[in-house]
Amino acid sequence: MVYRACYPAIVLYVVGFVVLGAGLQDHLSIGAVIMGWGISHVAVMVGTVAICGCLCLSIFFSPFCTKLLLCRCILQ
Repeated sequence: MVYRACYPAIVLYVVGFVVLGAGLQDHLSIGAVIMGWGISHVAVMVGTVAICGCLCLSIFFSPFCTKLLLCRCILQ
């Protein structure tokens, strides 16, 4: 269920790039550009953590990884 964090990341991507684009296109204040850039980078962090978490869970529960963990426990 970690993949559900990708949905807020998509919303943050859209909002961040819309604010950034509006700030650049309409010559708004530098604060609008910084906010758009910051929101889009928060979206990158949220998306990266969600995808890495999902990959770690899928690799951890794979049969190959489970066999490796069992062999490691037996050898110790």
